[in-house]
Amino acid sequence: MVPLNKLSKVLKGHINESSVIEYIYDDNVTYQDYINVLSAHKMAVWELRGAEVYSEIVESIYRNQFSRDEELNKERDRLRERYPFRITERFE
Repeated sequence: MVPLNKLSKVLKGHINESSVIEYIYDDNVTYQDYINVLSAHKMAVWELRGAEVYSEIVESIYRNQFSRDEELNKERDRLRERYPFRITERFE
């Protein structure tokens, strides 16, 4: 079992283009446990996406106002594909 304060860091090592994280529940799992794991998972994905160096890309996108939205959306989609937030759930 991974301590909650280290869960986000552990999850970062498992998130990639093909990853799906499975949440497994049993009778002892509380709603707060679920929220804690969900939050750690979302934080891991958010930190991975934020660590990408795309400031140069964003800067060049903002200079070209005519294709700005399309280019920015492509960059966001690229990050979502590289670091997806995918889960499955199972009750045991």
